[in-house]
Amino acid sequence: SPRSIRARFFTLGGRQVAEVSTIAIGGLQVLEWDGRDHTGDRVPPGLYLCHVYVDTDSASKNEQVRVVSVVY
Repeated sequence: SPRSIRARFFTLGGRQVAEVSTIAIGGLQVLEWDGRDHTGDRVPPGLYLCHVYVDTDSASKNEQVRVVSVVY
C-alpha cells in the first residue's frame, strides 16, 4: 500500500532548511533535494543532516539520519 516518505534537511546547528516528500507505491524510491531552502534560496555550501522518515506498519525503526554535502 502507498507509504509516505519525507526527508528533512538541517544545518549542523540544528536549524531546518528544507523538506521534500513523496508517496511511495512500491519498489525503489528517489527523493531529490535541489539545495534550496524553504524560501527558494540556495543554501550555503557545506554539510547538512538529512533525516529520512518512512511510514510503516511495523514497530521497527523507520527513520535514518545521514550527512549530505552541498557543493556548487
